[in-house]
Amino acid sequence: MALCVNCGSELTGDDVFCPKCGTRNEIANDVVSEAAAEYAVPEMTKEESIAFADKASTLYKNYERIKKEIEENKSQLSRPGPDGEVKYYSAFRFFWPYLIYAAVAFNVLYFFAQLSARATGLALLLLAAALIVPVVLLIVGGVNARRLRDSSNELAVRAVNDRKRHLEELKKETSVLETKRVKMAAELKEFDALIPLSHRNSTSMSKVSLLLKSNKAETFTQAVDMLRQI
Repeated sequence: MALCVNCGSELTGDDVFCPKCGTRNEIANDVVSEAAAEYAVPEMTKEESIAFADKASTLYKNYERIKKEIEENKSQLSRPGPDGEVKYYSAFRFFWPYLIYAAVAFNVLYFFAQLSARATGLALLLLAAALIVPVVLLIVGGVNARRLRDSSNELAVRAVNDRKRHLEELKKETSVLETKRVKMAAELKEFDALIPLSHRNSTSMSKVSLLLKSNKAETFTQAVDMLRQI
């Protein structure tokens, strides 16, 4: 059984990098994976290494974007909101304040009618107002209460339907994104033999490309090793 020269962890024949510390497996005559053979760094020129790093950076960036969108969609899907049943409002919810207004109007007008008892005409007028104003308030209140009830129920139904529609669209979008993510993950497999797990991201690959373009590294392997040591 091959051992990592850095940490001593056991390595399989297909391990180009130590799965524990990320050190490259330099043991001679070990079996190299097909991916490593196909994308063996010695076969790459510097220009090819730069193109390879840029390709990896772009793919990882797209993969990270899709993964983030999936996480955001799943977060929205799990977020509490209006459930499937509409909670209807009753007209009394909006009518009861008018009961108070009517009671207050009656008592105020009746009080002033009592104070104006000597002025018979004014007292009768106030007594009539004490009877009429509350009735008018109750009629207006009933009309407004029904109007507010209907508009509130309509909004409640719309909110539930809009959420259902939004959730369905999110589920479809998430399903499409999941399919894309799986396909992209398969594409990224070609980089697994050359890139340690900790550097399989767009930021690291951009740094690898920069090392190559700035002539600090001559090959993809060298740039990855330099990055791992930073």
